[in-house]
Amino acid sequence: MKHLNDQHFNGNRLREVGTPVAGADAANKAYVDNCIEARGVRIYRNATGTAAKTSSPYCCSRWDVTDESVTEYKDGMAVCLKIPVAGNDTYGIGFQINSLGYKPVVYNVNSLIGTRYGKGAVVWCVYNATQTANLYYNSSSASTVTGCWQVMDYYYNSNTIAMAYCSTAASTAAKVASSTGYVLRANKYLFLNFSNTNSKQGAITLNVNSTGAKPIYINGEPSSSTNYTLPSGVYWVYYDGTNYYLRTDGKLTINGNVFGGSYNDLADKPTIPTITFRQW
Repeated sequence: MKHLNDQHFNGNRLREVGTPVAGADAANKAYVDNCIEARGVRIYRNATGTAAKTSSPYCCSRWDVTDESVTEYKDGMAVCLKIPVAGNDTYGIGFQINSLGYKPVVYNVNSLIGTRYGKGAVVWCVYNATQTANLYYNSSSASTVTGCWQVMDYYYNSNTIAMAYCSTAASTAAKVASSTGYVLRANKYLFLNFSNTNSKQGAITLNVNSTGAKPIYINGEPSSSTNYTLPSGVYWVYYDGTNYYLRTDGKLTINGNVFGGSYNDLADKPTIPTITFRQW
């Protein structure tokens, strides 16, 4: 039977859909879940959060996710999570899926990430089933828990790209960012987690790790009273030795050249430098 118009199921399910073969075939839930599981990554945009407090049963900030297809934490399981509430420098963060139990969120093996990541930031975490870390149930002591979520971050050396974090007020022209291990070098890149949409109508600058305030260019032009729109988000940033270049138009700045949109294919252009991940 061939349908010529859209079909409305009024909230009911289409059941017993087979495994898709052709590109236009519908996919059933089991197939989608298996694809996600096979790639080892789950993406959660709608986590709920509870802020840290000073009383039991938990003092740590808490992140919760519901995912009916997860029945246990598996070693090496990876998740991409939009943070629902910031951490706490004293008590850290606990993250759980389906009430399977809170596990500490850590970097650098077992260091609590605290306020390193703000609400709305996106982090990648990998579950380490054997690593022990502290989880704060009350304000005076922590319990050692086996199994933790280790944040994967960008760490800077000769062939990696740093991840910098900027939470400067929207109306402040001098933007300040911090990044573990970042070294200012010409013709290098960094990822910039920009927490607050810029509202300063004028020239703005970026200073990473107190390396000096450098002018910000937006979409190839100097920031100014007419070119200041810079929404919150994560940016691929290029530094040419004098200026930082950020783009909001979906194009890439690579070795000073701009690609994307109506530009030519990247095949005959300078390549993006090697990006590697270091698990903290």
